[in-house]
Amino acid sequence: MPILIVPLAACSVSGFINVLKIAGAVIELVTVVLESPPASDLATFNASQAAEDLQLSNTSLASTTGNVTITISDQNNGTLLGQGTFGYTINGSDVLTFNNPSEVTNWVRSFSTYNGYVNVQYKTAVNVAKPASGTAKLTATWLYQSAPYSTASATFTGSGGGCPTHNCKIK
Repeated sequence: MPILIVPLAACSVSGFINVLKIAGAVIELVTVVLESPPASDLATFNASQAAEDLQLSNTSLASTTGNVTITISDQNNGTLLGQGTFGYTINGSDVLTFNNPSEVTNWVRSFSTYNGYVNVQYKTAVNVAKPASGTAKLTATWLYQSAPYSTASATFTGSGGGCPTHNCKIK
């Protein structure tokens, strides 16, 4: 995934993967990371240092492009401060990076002057092939400066079973 997140000081981080739907031969997944830093920490965000490493078992990517939606809100009252959608590409090693990291960096940093703590949510849409049989697994590890930051996994089948639609597995 992130994803495309940056470890920020004094914040909590959680992550999960949801199975959204099975559409023909494709399973639509979303990887989600939520962190809650002081807004001033966003000034150090650098999207070119962020990535999401995808590990697949008994499935493959159905697409190597898509979008990450970043939502920033006030941590205390939930007021939406901004939401942006940014394109990504997944390379041959199944590592996801932003298409235009400068645009993402500038957008996220624009919230660094907000007074207080914020929730920053990164939602990454990922499409994988429905497994021919058995159970498949996606593990997403969010990286910053090549160091692991958060990991989530989901197991699923191609018949609608397997992973529930919420919080498949959090590590």
